[in-house]
Amino acid sequence: MTKKNKGVLIAVYCLVAVLVLSTIVCCFVKTSYRPEIQDPYAFTAYISGNADSYIACDKDNNKDRYNEVLTTFNDSFTESVLSSLFSGRMFNKSRIESSQSLPSFSGYTLKLSFATKQTIMLNGKEYNPPTNSSQTIEYDEIYVDVAGDNGFGVNYVYYVYNYVDSSNINRTTYYKQTVKANFNELYDLLESY
Repeated sequence: MTKKNKGVLIAVYCLVAVLVLSTIVCCFVKTSYRPEIQDPYAFTAYISGNADSYIACDKDNNKDRYNEVLTTFNDSFTESVLSSLFSGRMFNKSRIESSQSLPSFSGYTLKLSFATKQTIMLNGKEYNPPTNSSQTIEYDEIYVDVAGDNGFGVNYVYYVYNYVDSSNINRTTYYKQTVKANFNELYDLLESY
């Protein structure tokens, strides 16, 4: 075997090794699609269609349940880089749209409550509606539809924006953000309570 053939063979082996190593790393490295929100003060889960039946936990009461729900909620937004790459989800951008009402949810409705007002963040910046570039949207509640057996896909997070309009009337607008998540484990956890 000539030196040129040995060099080509070594280059091919190195390339194959790099591809195999990259594939293995991409299987274990996770990417997160979690919206840019702080950890909430409390979680309240309502069984859809039954506002009287709910599960509640917060940082001060039911700490174990709160930590379990928070961990499962955060894990719902992660998947391996390899899965994300081949499914095409890695390149989809999150969007925010306004709505005057919440839709009807199936499964569980999870409400995240915050102790202080938060600002909606999108792509590392404060979200400003297209109609008014100087207006910041603050919220202290978020609603999430937690349905079981949907797998990893597009879901929605609803920010509740309460404000007083120019006529001095209290108004509520919901800002719907598209997120990629798999709420199957969160659904099962809420079912177990």
